[in-house]
Amino acid sequence: MGFEKKSRPACRAYLSVNQSIPNATWTSIVFDTEEYDTDAMFTPPSDHITIKRLAGYYLMLAQVVFDSTSTAGQIRAMSCDGGWDYRPPVGAWGLTSLATHSIRHKAIDAEEYVIVYQNSGASMDVRGGQEMTWLSVTHDSGR
Repeated sequence: MGFEKKSRPACRAYLSVNQSIPNATWTSIVFDTEEYDTDAMFTPPSDHITIKRLAGYYLMLAQVVFDSTSTAGQIRAMSCDGGWDYRPPVGAWGLTSLATHSIRHKAIDAEEYVIVYQNSGASMDVRGGQEMTWLSVTHDSGR
């Protein structure tokens, strides 16, 4: 009596080079590199990861790192599937890391995005690099 064990769907994509984010405009991050993908959920370059084989609960984790210094009064924000992180207007910053997570029930063909916003008065880069700006989607087989 045999059985086939399938890995649970999981994918992590990241931005390998900086992406310019326009002033005062919600913008999707376009991920260009796949770290792992057990279920053909990501085809670079793309602004989303798609649930392919198995509906159910998924854990979404995301991080965005804004580059450069800012001025007082500036807001930086991100969203991933209802999870939010933002930095309210304060004094000058260097790198700003934003992170969020959520666990939600997802249907097949659901798409997960990371969108960002900044209001520095000019465009600003989101930093690329494997540990800088990324999105991870993993099926929660325990639910």
